[in-house]
Amino acid sequence: MRGPGPPLAGQGLRTIEMSFLPDVKVPCERCHGQRLDAETLAVSWRGKNIGGLLQRQVDEAVEFFASMPQVALPLQLLRDVGLG
Repeated sequence: MRGPGPPLAGQGLRTIEMSFLPDVKVPCERCHGQRLDAETLAVSWRGKNIGGLLQRQVDEAVEFFASMPQVALPLQLLRDVGLG
């Protein structure tokens, strides 16, 4: 059995190989599964970091970015086709 290995190439997960059982994937200890480094997560806008923004649902993101048409319009298109 191998212990926690290196992250899966930026996927935010580590694989633990289990003897006689399927491998287990657990969130990376550094990024907590957000796939971003600490420097990127330290940047915030309107009180949210990029990790928090990327975790939002499309419907929530449309409201959050309502004042920015370049971002809100593509998000609204996603909402309009049912991907909210």
